[in-house]
Amino acid sequence: MISSAVGLGLARAVPHCTVLSRGRIVLNATDSQRFWNKVYVTANCWLWIGARHEFGYGWFELNGKAQTAHTIAFAECYGPIPTGMNVCHECDNPPCVRPNHLFLGTQQDNLSDMREKNRHQKGETNGHAKLTEQDIETIRQMYSQGTFQRVIAAQYGVHQVTISKIVFAKELAARLIVRHNRA
Repeated sequence: MISSAVGLGLARAVPHCTVLSRGRIVLNATDSQRFWNKVYVTANCWLWIGARHEFGYGWFELNGKAQTAHTIAFAECYGPIPTGMNVCHECDNPPCVRPNHLFLGTQQDNLSDMREKNRHQKGETNGHAKLTEQDIETIRQMYSQGTFQRVIAAQYGVHQVTISKIVFAKELAARLIVRHNRA
């Protein structure tokens, strides 16, 4: 079953709500109504159907500034967010704004939670990765055939130090395995 948050009476006539994230923002009754109109309630998560960040987090504009939707939902229901704290998802669903799926934590708490649940992006699945696994194998082959690291780096648009780490990391791992097998 999917319902509108407003239809369920979740848009409250709250005089204001202070969010201590990216400056002081006041959420008045009109903004609260506008916010909850962009939420669909399912049996599990309450999904943000408004604008979204590239990683799926909801964006809501208040006073000309974009705020994350889950942060506003948390503050709307639980009050101000202390400086230095993040609003984290228990459900690991970026568009979810269901208040009881959200909790406060430090940036370190959020990163630890991400690692524990194996949600961090590694290798070429990382959105900032410039090289694929195939590129790395090709780079190692080019180097083994005598191509200079700076030439390889220029070809792939990375720094020479990156090429050095790619080339020598495999050699170091092989040496450590040999040492371990001798012991």
